[in-house]
Amino acid sequence: MDAPAKKAPWPWYVRILIGRNPLFTLVRAVVWAALIVFLFKFVFIGIRVHGTSMEPTFHNDQIKFVYRLAYVRSPPQRGDVVAIRAPELGAVLLKRVIALPGEHLSIRGGRIYINGKKLEEPYTQGLTNFRKPDYELEPNQYYLIGDNREISEQYYKYDYQILGKVIF
Repeated sequence: MDAPAKKAPWPWYVRILIGRNPLFTLVRAVVWAALIVFLFKFVFIGIRVHGTSMEPTFHNDQIKFVYRLAYVRSPPQRGDVVAIRAPELGAVLLKRVIALPGEHLSIRGGRIYINGKKLEEPYTQGLTNFRKPDYELEPNQYYLIGDNREISEQYYKYDYQILGKVIF
């Protein structure tokens, strides 16, 4: 005599969603949720690009991630794209680090010069129409500007809070 077939305790679609052990699945979901909350609270910031000041590198409505721990061990380097908090605008902006602390900055003929040498910038679009007198950056100052030099904002303070480096 054949033994009766054992009936599955849950329908197939429930087993696909929850698995064979619902308690283990619940614990796994809670651990993943906690990990994701931690990562996006303390390690990464997700932002949407608004405007064209960083074109051709970044385009309007792209979503990018900022790595908040990028500058824990080392300071920003020239060419890094960073996120900064601009309190007067109530926004987070993406800008490129052009000049580092202690460097001499000048803008002549739409071109940027650092310590008297023309800065080679293959990632830019257009020339800046911003005129800046020669300026020596202080020990904690960085000069930041967008890649689309024809329209990039011209309201630079040097005390913006750098939130992190754009990674992808």
